Amino acid sequence: MSDHDLSDVAGKPVDTYDDERLGIAEDVVTDPQSGRRYLIVAGTLFGTGKYYVPEEEIQRAGQYRILLGTTRDDLKELDWFAPPDGLDLPSSG
Repeated sequence: MSDHDLSDVAGKPVDTYDDERLGIAEDVVTDPQSGRRYLIVAGTLFGTGKYYVPEEEIQRAGQYRILLGTTRDDLKELDWFAPPDGLDLPSSG
């Protein structure tokens, strides 16, 4: 498991490794069965929607932004558009 400090991610920009803005971090959720953590990102790169980024894809969680180890082109191959099965999502509003 990663040791990123994700305690204060809400509102931070999330960028790909090649400096494209994926969106803005909203929250971190944990899969109760696997213990795997996901960063929920309000997406702007490929239109609106949410991305569910596995914690291990985060290269750096800094004070001002979160940097992924994934490029824009890599994102097209990944299935981050739907929440993983069994994930407890925070309620809206």
